[in-house]
Amino acid sequence: MGIQGTHTARFGEIEQRGVALTPQGRALYDRLLSEAGSGQDNQQHQQHLAAIFRDFPDDETTLRQQELAWFPLSPE
Repeated sequence: MGIQGTHTARFGEIEQRGVALTPQGRALYDRLLSEAGSGQDNQQHQQHLAAIFRDFPDDETTLRQQELAWFPLSPE
């Protein structure tokens, strides 16, 4: 008996991080992305994105602890 479900991962999200975001993680990502807007030029935009996304954890431990991403369960 399989578990049925859906996901709304953006293209590359799973490939980039190796995990899909939980609803809380997706909400944080979307909020930061909307705050980032767009810059005058690519360099300015990239710098602004980097500053805005400092609030998004960049390591699996923190993503798991803050319940921002789904991780497979493994027996311990």
